[in-house]
Amino acid sequence: MTILLDARTSNHMPVAIPGPPIERFTMDTPVLVGQVGLSVPTATLGTIRAQLQGQVGLYILSEDIFAPIIQIDVVRGMSLSDPIIHTTYVQYQPTQVQNQSVSFVAADYNVPPPPSGLLVYTLYVTALVLDIGRSGPECFNVSVYTD
Repeated sequence: MTILLDARTSNHMPVAIPGPPIERFTMDTPVLVGQVGLSVPTATLGTIRAQLQGQVGLYILSEDIFAPIIQIDVVRGMSLSDPIIHTTYVQYQPTQVQNQSVSFVAADYNVPPPPSGLLVYTLYVTALVLDIGRSGPECFNVSVYTD
């Protein structure tokens, strides 16, 4: 029988900002937009698995000769040097100057019990071109289970 160990939500920007945003992503610089810490007992038996989902809102600020590309990474841990468990790339047409929303679903299977009892997942977003703004929402949800 499946047992829910913990479920957490990181809600950095709960709603979208209409129109051009105040803040921009810096090109090629990962930005932490969500992080959750889940309680997982160190003596947990069975296969530990996590279900992750998130949403990132962005705004393409200007038409460009280059197609806007965004990268979304989820790591098991607190920094980009930790194991990457999910990566998504989304590319838009250069003429799509407006609010955009990216949703993702990911899974982490056979997770080792954390020695501290705290299992952390972190969501990073990287703009791979100039002129992409943070318009929200920025939401990240993780549930962890065993059997």
